[in-house]
This record gives sequence, structure tokens and C-alpha cells, in this order.
Amino acid sequence: MKIIYDKILKKDRVVIGTNTYNFIVIQGPKDAEGLLEKDRYRSYYTSTKSLLQGMYDKRITSHFDSISITNLQKAFLGAYNDVIDVSKEIKDVGNKLIKRK
Repeated sequence: MKIIYDKILKKDRVVIGTNTYNFIVIQGPKDAEGLLEKDRYRSYYTSTKSLLQGMYDKRITSHFDSISITNLQKAFLGAYNDVIDVSKEIKDVGNKLIKRK
């Protein structure tokens, strides 16, 4: 796996890598031992669009602390900013993945 993104966002560590066919997202606690080796933290995406949609969903739940309009707005804004940050890092990589037939 070739790692293209590795950052700590709030309380989680997010690592995005690629193999021949997929984006591989590893998201888990920032202090987890062996985070990269454990399968339970992995998600696989075959396109840039599905990767960004999945990241947005995961980041909303990560930012969401309590039920209130203010916290909901902060969660959406935080997730949006995280996805923008990720999209800048991976903008050229998606075109290099091999499409499955």
C-alpha cells in the first residue's frame, strides 16, 4: 500500500493509501497500537467520489459531540473542512487507479 495522506484529525488518525484498484482508508484512535495492520479500521473505495462521500460521513460522526443545532453545524463544517483537506492531497491519484472490468 502506498500512503498518500496521514494526519491526526481531532481525536482520530486518518491514513489514506492506494493499491492497484482501491483507495484504502484507515481511521481509528490516534493512539491505537498497530492501527495500520488491523482490518477493522479499514474501508475500501474504488473511486474518488465514493472516497470523499465516505470520508464526509465518517468525519461528521467524529465531530458530532452532542445533540444541538450549534454542535450539528460545527460537525458539518468540521467534516467539510476535513474533506476539502483530503481532496487537495489526493486530487491527482484517483486517475491512476486501474478500473475493474
